[in-house]
Amino acid sequence: LTLAALPRLESDTYNKELWEQVANYRICPFQRCDFIEMHNNVAGGSCHFGFFTQDDPAGHCASSAASSFSGNVAHSSRTGLVVMEASDCIGINNFQVYKTVEVGILVERP
Repeated sequence: LTLAALPRLESDTYNKELWEQVANYRICPFQRCDFIEMHNNVAGGSCHFGFFTQDDPAGHCASSAASSFSGNVAHSSRTGLVVMEASDCIGINNFQVYKTVEVGILVERP
């Protein structure tokens, strides 16, 4: 079990430190990744996302290569889980989301 709850320095704007947690877990935020596994983690207290990732929409659907999210908990954030460019065979199960402002789970398709 992994817990991510503390903010970190994201940017320095006008010589002022901005302590804002974009996401507790940012997995492959700037490139597409195939075969992402996130199991049994807790993300809490983010200003934006508990979990954020970019999947590979051309990813392989073999059970050994599909991205998988299970047993995770996201709370006290704007959105629990965001998966950008999700493939046809991403697996999301036993994912708990509570105390979110906007969306629990958002899966964006290309």
